[in-house]
Amino acid sequence: MSSRKNIIHTAYPLPDVTKRIGLGLAAVALILSPLFLASCGKSEDNATGPTVTAQDLVDQGWDHYRNQQWQDALNSFLGAMDKNGNLADAYNGAGWVEGQLAGKLNSAADRFARCLQKDSSRYDAIGGWAFVEYQRNNLQSAINKADSLLHRRPLWKFLHQQELDYNDVYLMKAKSQFLLGRYADSYQTVVEHLDSEFSADINTSFGRQQLSDEIERLERIYG
Repeated sequence: MSSRKNIIHTAYPLPDVTKRIGLGLAAVALILSPLFLASCGKSEDNATGPTVTAQDLVDQGWDHYRNQQWQDALNSFLGAMDKNGNLADAYNGAGWVEGQLAGKLNSAADRFARCLQKDSSRYDAIGGWAFVEYQRNNLQSAINKADSLLHRRPLWKFLHQQELDYNDVYLMKAKSQFLLGRYADSYQTVVEHLDSEFSADINTSFGRQQLSDEIERLERIYG
């Protein structure tokens, strides 16, 4: 028996931005929140300073997101929602942030749903929602959202971290299919989209283990 973990016992969290951009987790620093910054230099009450807009806060939120400053990012996106409840990208950003926070997966799914209600062309929200559904063990929903995204944007890349792309979506889809016992579908996803040279007889337990091992290998590449 291989010493590697079997795929059935492994999780597939929302892709770790820390790995993607090559930064270690920084020690928590004491910094001013975006809303406090707004009250100091860009206050609506400051007649001589520019007004902070909902879009300004969304832009701040994505800056914080890329630096793994999750709470600051969430504060910015929530502040943007307070200013403009129809700004779809604020909900999208909040969904991606909450996908990184413990106990926030249900809220993240709701953010993505509301984002897409406001703007169905926010493809990053479909991708984020697919990963969140996987984490919530809603595997068929994760597959459906992956298919929706890949149909609309076959070469999708996450706008705010472009190393996260369609390969990660296909990998999540293959893993979901495997976990649902749909080995032929999982095998097809791997061979057609991730590793055309892979071969295994999935009608045997050994072949299914080979497929499991291949998905784990691909996860080390893309995960």
